[in-house]
Formats: sequence, structure tokens, C-alpha cells
Amino acid sequence: MVYMLLPQRFATSMRPRLLRRTEMLLRNLFRIRLIFGGPCPYKRRWPPTECVMKKLMITAVSLGLAAAGTALAQAPSRTVWDGVFTADQAAQGKVLFNNKCAICHGAEMNGAEMAPPLAGGAFLTNWSNVPVSEFFTRIHSTMPANDPGSMSGQEVSLVIAYILSFNQYPAGTATLPSDEAALAQINILAEKPAAK
Repeated sequence: MVYMLLPQRFATSMRPRLLRRTEMLLRNLFRIRLIFGGPCPYKRRWPPTECVMKKLMITAVSLGLAAAGTALAQAPSRTVWDGVFTADQAAQGKVLFNNKCAICHGAEMNGAEMAPPLAGGAFLTNWSNVPVSEFFTRIHSTMPANDPGSMSGQEVSLVIAYILSFNQYPAGTATLPSDEAALAQINILAEKPAAK
């Protein structure tokens, strides 16, 4: 409040005046319906909490439905259970992983002090229901720890193919792409969907 920043002798005389002016301004705004956008059936009550709460609830529900519709429209169309990498990619990725990643994450991908595990329950807990593009971005921008960002997109895709293979996801005939837009359409799932 402004009156709190003034010297003490002004603060006591200014406070009631500021409160009155603020209340008048709010009442005038309510009268011309700039805040609420239409007539409110609770005209005699100040503040009109019922009217405001109804409009806030309608707005919140509308925004929630819009967000849900957007999320459904952008849902990944494939999962890692669809064979999104080849066995050859996984073999090439194993060589890269052993040269650049195993130092911190271990040959069995069980992690170490600062390196998280890349296999098993801990990995799946961290990355389940996440698009592969987010995993790709994390590796591409932060790994290896001693030289972040040094791996090309193709190398990161090979490493991801090996990590997925190590986690018992099936290989397929299509190669794992190295662009984030295509990877955003592939979701990591811990358990195989029933329909697949």
C-alpha cells in the first residue's frame, strides 16, 4: 500500500482517504460492468461473491476443457512398444554408450552417485508417459557430463535406441529419427498397451 511508504504523520491521514477512493473506483467499475461483463443478479450485495464465483467457475471449466482438447490433439501417435528403432541402431548405440555414457551410468545402466539409472524401474518411473523428444533433448543438451552437447542428433538417437533395447522394448524395421518433431510423436510407456 502507498500509505505505508509515507512518513508516519501522513500515513494516518492518507489511509482512510485511499481506502475510500479505492472502494469508489471498484464500485464504479462494477456499475459499468467492466469487470464482470454483464448484469449481476446480486446488485445489493457488495462484493457480489456469488456472481464472481459463478463466472470464475465457468471460466475455469472452459479453460480446462480447452486444455484437455489441445492435449488430446497433440497426444503422441506411437509408443516405444511399436518397434520404433532397428536392431542395427541398438548395436551401434551400444558402442557409443560404452564409449561415452558407461563411465557415469555404468555398463548395466544402473547409475551412480550423480548419474541416474537408465534401466529398470527407476528409469521407467522418471520417463514413463513422456515423449521420446524430451529424453532426446535431455541427452543432447546435457550429455556426456564431461562434454555436454558434443553428441550429434544421430548419435543421440543411436544411444536412445540402445537404451530402449536394453529396457526390453522391441526393435522394428523403422529407424529411430533424430529430429525432435518426429520423436515428439513417440511416447515412452512402462507397460505394453493392451491393444498392441
